[in-house]
Amino acid sequence: MRVAAIVIAAICLTGCFSDQQRQFHQCRLDAMKLYSNDEGGPWSRASQYVYDCMEAAGYTLKVSSQGKVQMCQFGARERILLEECYVPTGRVARWIHNAEMWLTGDD
Repeated sequence: MRVAAIVIAAICLTGCFSDQQRQFHQCRLDAMKLYSNDEGGPWSRASQYVYDCMEAAGYTLKVSSQGKVQMCQFGARERILLEECYVPTGRVARWIHNAEMWLTGDD
């Protein structure tokens, strides 16, 4: 019974981070279309659009990464352009995200 519960939980978690990645790439694509003449750096209008788009989709920047790669420790402006630095804003969605990252060893 315990193994079945673990397998069901793993199946339910599959795709959560891929949804976040898909959303991030859509926000990035929209920003490039809207601000095609923008340089795309962390202080650009395009990166602000990415941040606003991700926030509207239910994601926020995580403060830092406790994992093996410390890429999210930069200032908030630099983290805007890294998909790995976003986490869901909802409590349950964040728990599922953290569980998926732990299961895959990405965080």
